[in-house]
Amino acid sequence: MEIKKFSIFDTQIQDFIKTHSESLFDTLDWLEVLKEGFNADVSYYALMDNNKIILSISTILLDFKFIKMSYSNIPYGGFIGDKSYIYDFIFLLEKKLKSEGIDILRITKKYNDNFKDFKGYKILSGSQQILNIKGLTEESLWQGYKKRIRRDVRRAEKLGIILKESSNRNDVEILYAIYKETMTRNKTYATWSKKAFYSIYDNLILKGKGVVFLAEINNQCIAGIIILYSKDTAYYFMNASKKDYLSYCPNDLLVHTAITVSIRNGKEYFDFMTSPKNEIELVKFKEKWGSLCYPFYILEKDLVYLKPKIWNFVWAFANSKYGCWILRMYNKLFREK
Repeated sequence: MEIKKFSIFDTQIQDFIKTHSESLFDTLDWLEVLKEGFNADVSYYALMDNNKIILSISTILLDFKFIKMSYSNIPYGGFIGDKSYIYDFIFLLEKKLKSEGIDILRITKKYNDNFKDFKGYKILSGSQQILNIKGLTEESLWQGYKKRIRRDVRRAEKLGIILKESSNRNDVEILYAIYKETMTRNKTYATWSKKAFYSIYDNLILKGKGVVFLAEINNQCIAGIIILYSKDTAYYFMNASKKDYLSYCPNDLLVHTAITVSIRNGKEYFDFMTSPKNEIELVKFKEKWGSLCYPFYILEKDLVYLKPKIWNFVWAFANSKYGCWILRMYNKLFREK
């Protein structure tokens, strides 16, 4: 057996993915979002036996010049195919990546991924919140809410907030500006670039694989949400709002609408996606809708000795208050031009 690297456009790997995975985040459309949004090399690595694919993962190469990280993948990666070969695959994959000059390997592990942690890997833990909407109606959803949710949704409606489904690519500019404002307010780094937002709109929203809702008052957009779809799951990909209108509860109205639309579309789960352990308020916001909290892990291994240790120090600073400010200034001056 051997490891083979595939282009995301290769028909052999695409046929394999289509027959072995129903996750949006394994598809060509999503990998094109990562490729365009991060300006990065995106590939599939597969375990081969007599030219037959046994097991595969999708990866994005994050090239920070000083260090190269292979990440499977953002936000959810995973193994596709015969998982009994996982440990053989990992052993060969590490050797393959190291020969390609990769310094760090990251693999995501969801709560329902039933494999043991790999030897020599650091474990970064967070949480994943999922709301089971299978069998719910819009009425039973509403009746199942806590009183404060119904109160806040009604408040948003009473104050005149109107929601519209985006059908105009120009809305990306408006939504991205609100997203950047939200990230600045939360003193965190904006993971997604404007190119990624446009790519999501072009590769997913326009193909019916997601929806964007904008909240407006007096013809001014004050908040927005992006929901993405797999076969049976709706994903709460992004929600952002203007600070001056938080008391109007636009986020509550947006999330409620997103869940009800997901029910109408026959989805069984509403996935609020992952949150770091330290973002307590975000976790509470997601859980108040009745979602259950599950563990989520990132497994990370240094494939070389020194560079990852320097990188971990730099990354810790980048995620500090002052580091985030420096990154925002860098983006403002250079990346967003």
